[in-house]
Amino acid sequence: LSGATNDDHGTVAFGRVVARVRQSNSLPSSKLTLLEELAEYRNQLVHSERIGVVPSSETLALAHSLVAFLSRPQLAMDVIKQPDGPIWFDADDAIGDFLFMVSENNFSQAPVYDREKDEFNDMVTTNAFARWAAAQEGDLIGTYEVSIREVCSYREKSETFVHMSRNITLSDLRSALLSESNSGPAPRAAFISNSGVSSQVLLRIFTLEDLVELDFL
Repeated sequence: LSGATNDDHGTVAFGRVVARVRQSNSLPSSKLTLLEELAEYRNQLVHSERIGVVPSSETLALAHSLVAFLSRPQLAMDVIKQPDGPIWFDADDAIGDFLFMVSENNFSQAPVYDREKDEFNDMVTTNAFARWAAAQEGDLIGTYEVSIREVCSYREKSETFVHMSRNITLSDLRSALLSESNSGPAPRAAFISNSGVSSQVLLRIFTLEDLVELDFL
């Protein structure tokens, strides 16, 4: 708890966080009392030689669970379950295959594998298809036979993705999918492989929606 909340580690002190929670009125009083007891217990551990007030059993249980969580961060692969495995497409597949997948599933994007380069180096999105369709002149006969590679050329720079290792923690995944950089916005998806290399077998695809389902935002 000390290592995770001390100002010396570049983070806001735990007691201040609890004070902010109280001001926001975002928690029931019972939960807030538990957090305040935890903050007091933490301060005694860090700043005192002995425990002045013995915390409740519920507070102790929470403290132990937090220590366990911080000591052994959860891996995203272990927490986010995808029993059916990732859905991806070849760059030379027809866009109709992707659109059928969209109609059958709650997806709007998918990784694209390029056989010429032997790597997952692109992502097809419904937005890219809409931009491609808008750019066409005349009717759209034969639309479904157009290659995914052609549609991907209409993907916007904001529709980015990142390759990550299977050992990525849930917290680091959250940071990656929420963090903007000097080169552009936060990635829309994380492609997971053994070592986070584009030429490796795709194991999972994680998005912000996965974190929302876990209530981890």
